[in-house]
Amino acid sequence: MEPDKYHQAWQAHTFQTRVTVDAASLLKAMQRNEREFRAVISWGDFAVTVLMSLMLLVCITMGVTMASPWTWYLMVPALM
Repeated sequence: MEPDKYHQAWQAHTFQTRVTVDAASLLKAMQRNEREFRAVISWGDFAVTVLMSLMLLVCITMGVTMASPWTWYLMVPALM
């Protein structure tokens, strides 16, 4: 397996070796990574919102059906 040009440049230890980076492809890769990161954050926020809503419904349902004391409903503002 032959090393690529970046590995060869690293091993050369000379100041004459010049590595160029395509700015357009680097920008595209950065923008793609940023979009993917924002999508992951958005789906995480959506999942938390759905789970919180389900927990509210379960909490209120259990409070009504089990005839729980009034302190049971303190979980509702805590979940919000």
